[in-house]
Amino acid sequence: MGRHRTYDCGPQCEVERALEPLIGKWKGSIVFLMRDRSIRFNSLLTLLPGVSTRILTKQLKEMESDGLITRTVISDKPIAVEYSLTPYGQRLTPIIEALINWRNQPNERCANFHLSNNCSRRVCRHEI
Repeated sequence: MGRHRTYDCGPQCEVERALEPLIGKWKGSIVFLMRDRSIRFNSLLTLLPGVSTRILTKQLKEMESDGLITRTVISDKPIAVEYSLTPYGQRLTPIIEALINWRNQPNERCANFHLSNNCSRRVCRHEI
């Protein structure tokens, strides 16, 4: 079975089909970092603390295969590679920004947590 699944559960499968190219711990962050510039591989490693070279390579290959990013070899010796969003990938930028804004909005559960803990934080960042 390939990486892309076949969905046959009805109209709600459109949600799963839409999210599939972003499945992976680092893909949303990669799109966010590339939203307004091209980035070299080593810079991504630095900007994404905790990601391994193997995982980053795998996720970049998947994103390239999905048409979200392009890979450009800048020099051969030593090899230097730069990644950038395609126009298709650029269309994810407002979606990622909307998700960030959504997550940063307080919700009732956060409000109750902060009230019960005498906390005045306006934006919840505790684990729910």
